[in-house]
Amino acid sequence: MTWHGAGKLQSTSGARYALFLEVHPYMAGGRHAGVGRRNNLSGSAKICGPQGTIYPLDVRGYIRLVWLDVDRKPVTFYFRSKKNAQPKLDFELLGSWQGQQLVLEDKGNMALSFAPDGSAKGYLVGRNSPTETTSGTLHYATEAEFAEACGAKPGHSS
Repeated sequence: MTWHGAGKLQSTSGARYALFLEVHPYMAGGRHAGVGRRNNLSGSAKICGPQGTIYPLDVRGYIRLVWLDVDRKPVTFYFRSKKNAQPKLDFELLGSWQGQQLVLEDKGNMALSFAPDGSAKGYLVGRNSPTETTSGTLHYATEAEFAEACGAKPGHSS
């Protein structure tokens, strides 16, 4: 019950990112588990900016109003750097699965962790680009496809 996908994101400043996402259902205990805005997804991700550096991330998220079908149901993903990683990255992507594709947008918050050229600056470090937005599409894929899209050299990760 794990979904893994890869794809590209592009910001309005022109920066391009490769993203690999691997998530699975996460059910907290309790009578209302999986209902409402509680996290019902957990996993990991890797993002690669234009410089080819890969940043591993932890992911939590939720799909609203989901029972048996996730198609076109609103989903929110919270991406955070691994513990003690530098630079610290923290951003959200919102969207939905539309058939076989996961369509995502950031509503401007990736600019809190990334510079307009796509380099990782760290969460709330330096100036932000208040009008910059990032969007893109992921499809079901392997991590190998992500590595190819990123063009990173082996061992070139933070």
